[in-house]
Amino acid sequence: MKIIKNELLKINGFLRVIVKKINSLIIQSVSFIKLSKKSKYYLESYDFEREIDTMSNLYSTDPNRLKNIRLKIIESLQDKKLI
Repeated sequence: MKIIKNELLKINGFLRVIVKKINSLIIQSVSFIKLSKKSKYYLESYDFEREIDTMSNLYSTDPNRLKNIRLKIIESLQDKKLI
């Protein structure tokens, strides 16, 4: 569960850096604006930390539950075409 949480922190941090960098650019292309909007939406709409904390206490020994959380995170990124 700790690995999933660390990877999620990396994803969120990366998306925050993207948003900050794009917003600081003077010249903004349509592609940058779309990427910024999708990244902001993901950061605002998908919060898995609470679920991870809850699930880790309840199902720390159940690998299928952990796999399901991982798949939901990947699905949420695919939802906005971020991967």
